[in-house]
This record gives sequence, structure tokens and C-alpha cells, in this order.
Amino acid sequence: MSKNIWDSTVPLQPVETSGGGKIVQDFFGLHDTKSAEKAPVIALAAGSKAQNYVDETERQRLNLGKSFPGRLSKVNIRHLTAYIANHPDHGLCLYVDQKTSRPPSEVEIFINGAKNRLVVDTHSFFDRLTNEQVADSLIRSLYSNYERKHVLMISD
Repeated sequence: MSKNIWDSTVPLQPVETSGGGKIVQDFFGLHDTKSAEKAPVIALAAGSKAQNYVDETERQRLNLGKSFPGRLSKVNIRHLTAYIANHPDHGLCLYVDQKTSRPPSEVEIFINGAKNRLVVDTHSFFDRLTNEQVADSLIRSLYSNYERKHVLMISD
């Protein structure tokens, strides 16, 4: 008897209507059943509620799942996203959100006008940020120092 599907006398139906839903799951293990069982996140917020939700999610992502109360100023430096904040021990700091070879429990911050790098613990850095608003002139100064020294690589 031929094994060619076209020579078969069995009436063929599409997988969707013939109860063949398991075929996708069984086909070489390409279907991830863990993610299939999760319900998709549906955003029900709008306007300022949506912005607050995005900000809170961003804070949790930065601090490894734990929110923090301090104030962050977000700036875009060419292709990078940077955060500027006041820290009681380190003063005005700049944190660049990019992938590094460091473990997630450590962050690299720039201090002293973006001249010096410092590696600190993620939680101890973000949890201790102050609520002081940083002046726009200081943000522009720190932004331009970082861009000149670390992005464009112009030395003093």
C-alpha cells in the first residue's frame, strides 16, 4: 500500500477543523506550552494612568523587579537611553541603560560630570536616589560631557 498522502482515500480536512491542535505542540517540540498557557497582558489604562504604568514598569525593570521612590530624569543620547539622578553618596549620577558584561546585580554609573565610572550594587544605588529635581542646565552639562567623552570619544 502506498504511503503517499495524495493516493490516500481518507478525506483530508484542514488541521484547524479536524481537531489537529496537538500537531503543532508535538511537532519536534517547537511549541512552547508554558508561554501558550499565559494570558496576554491587556493594557486597560489610558492617558496619565498609562504613563504611570509605563514609568512604574520601567523602574521595576531597572531595579530587577523592585520599585524605588527616587526621581529619575530620562534623556536620549544618540542611540542610548540614559537616566540622571541625585544620589546622597555619589552626587549627580548618570546611568546608561545598555547591555554590559556585568552581572545584573551591578550597575555602572558615571559621576563627577561623567568623567569617572563607578560600579555599584543595583538595589543599593536605585533604592537610595533622592527626590530632588535636577536642574535642566546640570542635565544638559552631564549629557554633553558623557556624549563628548564616551560616545564621540573626544579627550580633554
